[in-house]
Amino acid sequence: MGEDLHTLVVGIDEAGRGPIIGDMIIAFAVIRLQDIGRLERLGVMDSKELKPSRRIMLFHKLLSLLYMYLTLNISPLLIDKCNMNKLTMKEILEGLKIISKIIPRNTYDSIHVYIDEVKGTSRILEREIHGIFHGKNLKFVMEEGADKKYPVVSAASIIAKYQRDLVLKPISRLYGEIGSGYPSDPRTREWLRRISHNLHDPPLFVRRSWSTLKNINPNWFKPKRRISDKTILDYFHNK
Repeated sequence: MGEDLHTLVVGIDEAGRGPIIGDMIIAFAVIRLQDIGRLERLGVMDSKELKPSRRIMLFHKLLSLLYMYLTLNISPLLIDKCNMNKLTMKEILEGLKIISKIIPRNTYDSIHVYIDEVKGTSRILEREIHGIFHGKNLKFVMEEGADKKYPVVSAASIIAKYQRDLVLKPISRLYGEIGSGYPSDPRTREWLRRISHNLHDPPLFVRRSWSTLKNINPNWFKPKRRISDKTILDYFHNK
């Protein structure tokens, strides 16, 4: 990490925002600006458009191409307590703080940050990211569909989806076929109906604030409390 990097490019995307099962994963892909062309030649694209086998292959190739990557797992317990956009924004900032501490500040003078849109957070994110990378030239881009437009966000999309798939594998092994985990998936809804007959409370990997549970097992459904949008990280910071 001692070489002069000049400009770093960070792509940020998430996987698992909408499912009723499992963690949401936020991924950060960091690459040197001069290596962006290699990302394009690799053929990265939005992970939703890739077959699982292709996604796995690209993930392993990205390991040798990226300067670094980071993933944050957001548990259903936390998701059930917080506004999703505010939670995603806070976790993005936490991830960028980690990156700013890992990478020596004297190895780059500019940083470009590309984020797949998190509605209603652009102004706050840009301001806070300026603070995190104070003294560095910052280019900030947040756009809807950034995972389709910018290779570095596509790379983050692939990493996030790959990691989420890893989270779901042991769940399927222990609990049987759960489908995709999305409420719109008949296999997922059938699985929820089946286990709801045998368990008093749902497993911890089920998001209880999803309205799908109202029809499957009303006793499992717990609406989000709008008292506070704080995350667990806020409580640590206040200690």
